[in-house]
Amino acid sequence: MSVRSYLLFFLCMAVSLASSAQRRRPHAPPIVIDPPKTGWLLSTNLQSLHDFDAGPSLAVEYRYSKYWGVVIEGMAVMYQGLGSGGSTPHGFRVQPELRFYFPGRYERYRGFFSLQAAYKQTSYQQTAMVERTPNTNRTSWESVDYEERKYTRSIAGNIGFQARLGKSQRFMLECYGGLGVKSKNFGNRPANMVKASSLWLSVYQAEDGDFIHIPMGFRLGYRL
Repeated sequence: MSVRSYLLFFLCMAVSLASSAQRRRPHAPPIVIDPPKTGWLLSTNLQSLHDFDAGPSLAVEYRYSKYWGVVIEGMAVMYQGLGSGGSTPHGFRVQPELRFYFPGRYERYRGFFSLQAAYKQTSYQQTAMVERTPNTNRTSWESVDYEERKYTRSIAGNIGFQARLGKSQRFMLECYGGLGVKSKNFGNRPANMVKASSLWLSVYQAEDGDFIHIPMGFRLGYRL
């Protein structure tokens, strides 16, 4: 996760808390809170623009009660979000999510817990040194261009906050973060490929395995 992503996260949290803060005078009448609106909400995740495999995203949420909602997010992988180096990735990500909204102090039902899964498939144009052993006992090396494929699956539990903005409360600002696990698998690599020695390539050409997953999201949306 880049420094820019963390700055976005804390900025989003500050704006969300400021939008929800209200002062109450002693012996003041109870604050009247509009009940949460059910229905459809469209949003885009700003975090997807800064991921390692980055690109635009579009999410659809259907909130069918004040407690429960479901979200499905799609993302087109189009570039690297962490700077230069390596080739341009291409692919997609699908991210379904089940949410439970809790009442909170004033029963606004803005905070939520969620269970989020994701599947991402990307491809890269790569170059590798491949060992070639001819009929003689002498070993040779050859540079080979190939298309590498990466498959990532993840699941995580999140906690987040959704602020409704404007008089009509149709505009939405949302932040969430969580913890989970993800699995990476790489395919279509040439046989006898030499492992990368540089730090950048060792990250870019990572091996299969399971890893800690720390999802973050910063969404801007509009309720239909």
